[in-house]
Amino acid sequence: MRSPRNPSQRKKKGKLIRLQWIIIIPFVCQIFGVVSIIGYVSHRSGQRSINNLSNQLMTKTSDKVTNTLDEYFQQAQEINQLNQRLITSGFLEPNNLEQLGTYFWQQQQTYDFNYFSYGNGNGEFVGAGHGKIDNEISIIRSPEINTIYRYQADNQGNLTDEYLEEYIPNINCEPWFTEAEVQKRAVWTHPYHWTEMPSDLYISASTPILEDNQVVGVVSVDISLSKISDILQQIRVGNAGKIVILNESGSLVASSHGQPPFRFNEQGVAQRITPSDIGDTTVDSALKLIDQSQGAGYNLTELTEDLFLYDSEVFVKITPYQDNYGLNFAILTIVPTQDFTAELQRNLENTFVISFLTFISAAFISIFTTKKISQPLSRLLKLMKILPEEILLNTLKKTIPTLLK
Repeated sequence: MRSPRNPSQRKKKGKLIRLQWIIIIPFVCQIFGVVSIIGYVSHRSGQRSINNLSNQLMTKTSDKVTNTLDEYFQQAQEINQLNQRLITSGFLEPNNLEQLGTYFWQQQQTYDFNYFSYGNGNGEFVGAGHGKIDNEISIIRSPEINTIYRYQADNQGNLTDEYLEEYIPNINCEPWFTEAEVQKRAVWTHPYHWTEMPSDLYISASTPILEDNQVVGVVSVDISLSKISDILQQIRVGNAGKIVILNESGSLVASSHGQPPFRFNEQGVAQRITPSDIGDTTVDSALKLIDQSQGAGYNLTELTEDLFLYDSEVFVKITPYQDNYGLNFAILTIVPTQDFTAELQRNLENTFVISFLTFISAAFISIFTTKKISQPLSRLLKLMKILPEEILLNTLKKTIPTLLK
């Protein structure tokens, strides 16, 4: 029958158990620390990479938007300059409204603009484009300056017998005419709606025709804000990014959101809106971030260089846009943070799994190693209990090398 262990035996066993944990705990803590540091560094490095990548991608996108708008808007001004030279040189006769109408109709078949037109100081007018009749040629003849005739053109741009006759206010009061007349240079108008077609908003590239420094006529190319929005929709920004263009007052000029950049009042007249009226959570998050960074109501068109902002919800690139003819916009390129962090999150999950498996493996290895070390110590304790001191010393000299193998 085995005798119960005496207190000294239990104390020695307790010391042995504590020694095992003293070996395990520091080893495991070191592994845990190393794994944690690697995970943290990996996360921070991934976040920096995401920020750099998002900035580069959004810079590339904003550059593409800027280049596209440059090409589109500049083309409108160049068409006006060409038409101005043809009229002042006599190649086109400004009094031959039918000839001008056919010429504008041909331009409309070539270029992607809404309307091409000419008006003189007598209130006469001729234009071609997308009006109440698609691909129409419209003419106002003196002295009936308040009556417009909208003709259906044939496939050569000649007038047909089909036309629509209606009342129209004096065209010399329209922004496309008055702003060029006042400034006596090529300009862009502020957004406005046609009196006879108030269901859209337009900006016009207008160039005056001068004689003795007096404005005798104006040529114009009209672009609807919906057309500009259509152009922006063709530019992809990540998976769910948006492009928004604002003017100096903070009103919406165009966006890639897919809805018109205006709203109708009760009379069906297009009215300006702000980006917050779009009702898009991504755009709202971007506007909130901009207000926090620049202050509410800040005029973004006053920025002298690009501005990159980000938080946990969105990345925003703000690019000021101006030209020599009066355009003054701010282009907002907006991308949800999730578009960039989805891959980072997957990498973090993989890192966590790998780190956890590494930690578990290290813990098992440390336990196994500790057992290997503690077993020889256990044998030594047993020898100390049953052997005299002299014999024990001689035995240890012979057995320690073997026990430690």
